[in-house]
Amino acid sequence: GAQSGATATLHMTEAPVYTDLQLGAYAGAPGVAIKFIGHGYVPNDMLQITTDRTGTGVVTTIQADATGSFSNSSFIVPMGWASGKAVLTGHGLNSFDSKSITFYVLGH
Repeated sequence: GAQSGATATLHMTEAPVYTDLQLGAYAGAPGVAIKFIGHGYVPNDMLQITTDRTGTGVVTTIQADATGSFSNSSFIVPMGWASGKAVLTGHGLNSFDSKSITFYVLGH
């Protein structure tokens, strides 16, 4: 306490979060929408998606529903992406969980 000078100690254990992140399809051509599917996130968690193709910038943000799940196709593979592997990473802002998943860009 600021006035009494008393101190207190509190021990907390952060509850584990067991999340999963999947894609509706793991390959597609530029212009296709990537469907992200997830479960086990904190209710209404915001999941920021980044990719190794664009650096640390967020390419889309997905909000989980009240059960901590989502199915979202808001990210479109940019037309300029060359064929090959793209690593997509989801960062849960409230679940503090990060998961990476590989998508293969085809035919450009």
